Amino acid sequence: MSRRQKHVVQIDATPDEVWQHITTAKGIVRWFAPEAAVTPGEGGSIMVSWGPGMEGTAPISIWEPGKRFAWTEGAENPKLIEFEIEAKDGTTSVTLVQSGFGDGAKFEDEYEAVNGG
Repeated sequence: MSRRQKHVVQIDATPDEVWQHITTAKGIVRWFAPEAAVTPGEGGSIMVSWGPGMEGTAPISIWEPGKRFAWTEGAENPKLIEFEIEAKDGTTSVTLVQSGFGDGAKFEDEYEAVNGG
């Protein structure tokens, strides 16, 4: 059975500003990884890198501008990383759901590392 993590944050920005920060290379570099590239749209791709040996490219599986963005990473044990954006009381609510974590000790370090990051 797959486990998932869900995190919700309120951001003092518009949904469009948040969208730009999570779906463009320029935005991703500001908050996540020192190197990034995005080929927009469902079926496009996202690449993030922290240096040689610490990079990855994944297909974009959900692309709903201003609302939802997700990619799927890993072939053997695929994980879905999904962002949902919603205007709320003058701010923007961002929900991040990461799913596809396996059960058992084999996946515990990965699960905890993602939860802490």
